[in-house]
Amino acid sequence: MELHTNRLLLRPLTLNDLDTKHDYAKDEVSNQYMLFLPKLRIEETLLSLQNAVYNWENNNPDNYEFAIVFEDKHIGEIGLYRLNSDEAELGWVLHKDYQNKGFVTEAAFEILTLAKRINFKKVVAHCDERNLPSRRVMEKLGMIENEHKGVRKNRIASEESVELLYEIRIWIEG
Repeated sequence: MELHTNRLLLRPLTLNDLDTKHDYAKDEVSNQYMLFLPKLRIEETLLSLQNAVYNWENNNPDNYEFAIVFEDKHIGEIGLYRLNSDEAELGWVLHKDYQNKGFVTEAAFEILTLAKRINFKKVVAHCDERNLPSRRVMEKLGMIENEHKGVRKNRIASEESVELLYEIRIWIEG
C-alpha cells in the first residue's frame, strides 16, 4: 500500500530502510521527547524495522508503519497503530534536517484519511508536553487536547515528564 500527498510518498517500511531509519532514530537531541527513541545501537533499529515489516506481511495488519519519502529520500516515518476495533494511535518521527517544513502535518492528514477508510472512529496521539512541534502538528490536524494528563519517562530522560493526549473523532454514526 502506497499513499501519496503533494510532496510525499508514504510507503511501507522495508529492511532496505535500515541505514536511513537509524540515521534519524539514533539522534539524541531530536528524539529527547520520545518514549521509544533514540535507538543508539543499529541492532535496536533493525529489530524495530523487522517488526514493522512483519506487520505489513500480515494480511490484516494492526500497525501501519510508513516510510516518509521526499524527493526519493527516506526522511522519517509515520504510523497508525490499532488500539481496538474503533481506535488507533498516530505517531511519527522525522529526520532533523526535514523538521518544521510541514512534512509531518502533510503525511498525518493522509494517515487520517487512511484511518477513516479502515473505519476507525477515533485517532489519538500522545506527546511530552515540552514537545511543542508535535503539539502544533496535532492541533493543525484538528486534534483536541484531552483533559487527561499522564506521566511518562522518555527513553533517555533522567526524570518523568507530563504526557499529553490529543484525539480526533473521524467517523460519526448516523
